[in-house]
Amino acid sequence: MADYKGICCNRCHRVCNTATFIYITATLSTLALLHIFNVTSRMDTIFTLSKKMNSVVSQFYLKNGFANDSKEMEVFIGNMNEKTKEASTTSLPSGRNAPRFTTYTTKTRVLQSTVKKKVTTDEKERPLNCSSCFLHNYTYVLNNENICKPTDRTSAIDIIVLITSIHANSEKRKALRETWLSPTLKNEGNFRYVFLLGMTLNKKLQVALETESATFKDIVQEDFIDSYNNLTLKTIMSFKWASTYCHNAKFAMKTDDDMFVNLPGLKQIVLKHEKRLQSSLGGQCRLNEGPIRQKGYKWYVPKALYPQPKYPGFCSGTGYVTSMSMARKIYEVSQHVPFFYLEDVYTGLCVHRLGMTVISLPGFNPVRVPINCNYKNGNVITSHHFDPKLLRDVWGLKCNNTVF
Repeated sequence: MADYKGICCNRCHRVCNTATFIYITATLSTLALLHIFNVTSRMDTIFTLSKKMNSVVSQFYLKNGFANDSKEMEVFIGNMNEKTKEASTTSLPSGRNAPRFTTYTTKTRVLQSTVKKKVTTDEKERPLNCSSCFLHNYTYVLNNENICKPTDRTSAIDIIVLITSIHANSEKRKALRETWLSPTLKNEGNFRYVFLLGMTLNKKLQVALETESATFKDIVQEDFIDSYNNLTLKTIMSFKWASTYCHNAKFAMKTDDDMFVNLPGLKQIVLKHEKRLQSSLGGQCRLNEGPIRQKGYKWYVPKALYPQPKYPGFCSGTGYVTSMSMARKIYEVSQHVPFFYLEDVYTGLCVHRLGMTVISLPGFNPVRVPINCNYKNGNVITSHHFDPKLLRDVWGLKCNNTVF
């Protein structure tokens, strides 16, 4: 009897151990599958974004010319690979110097070999024009379509202000809403505004942006990677959005979130130059400037990217204004102007392709003007390098003969 009982206990012990082993194995397998599913989902998102960026580069390099033996091309591609390797192990930087590419995929390697294979030595120079080589085929992630709809206050819109921003600058956007954007009457008056952004891989920043968009309904976002080198994409995005969802505005102004803009003063300048702005871009403009060829400079441009000794006229990207008709034409013609990463120069190239001009307007400043009552009387239309505190200081100035 004792032997039988012992045998039963041993068998029971083995059965229990086997059941426990199966249970633990099944549990671990389930957890592993869930982890793989989560990683796969995230990678799908990353690869989708990466595909967008690789598409832009492919369009530019394959259609606009590099020599097989171009040293500049090799350096650029090499730097691109190094940046993407580094970015694959870190979250996307929030500053404007964030890398253009944020994932390292096999497509990056393929791009390098493809460029070498397809580009011939007859295509050494980047052309000024092309045919449908730069299509802005990006999708809206956030889109507040009703910004320019008629309201109880007014059905007429004088100026839509297109403000480029980045995810981390929520405090700057808050300060702008509380200061020089006040004349928009919370986007219900004759002035309207919108903040424009690309994508980030930082989930926390993205969630915060979506919350901000739901609260203020003044944010538009497309699914290209937000970086300094993609300011051109953001600018074309702004003209695309304005001509689609704010075509009832008379004028469009492009500016940045570190700027001060005197909206009542801007309206006075626009009305004074209304006729000229139907066929031109106005701001702080440069008519006789060439590329910087010294390596190491922020705006260095090798000859392979821009072989011409001079740029067509262009206006500082810190702030320029034009008619809505011109904004639409710039967007439409951009598909035939090869990509160029300096967004203010690129906009000038589009204006040149249209056969139009740029004009210098008084009060537009690409630097910060000393703080005084000129900010209040309309002599200063734009001023650069403002943090939230400085914006509020200027807005609170007590002056006579003010326009706001």
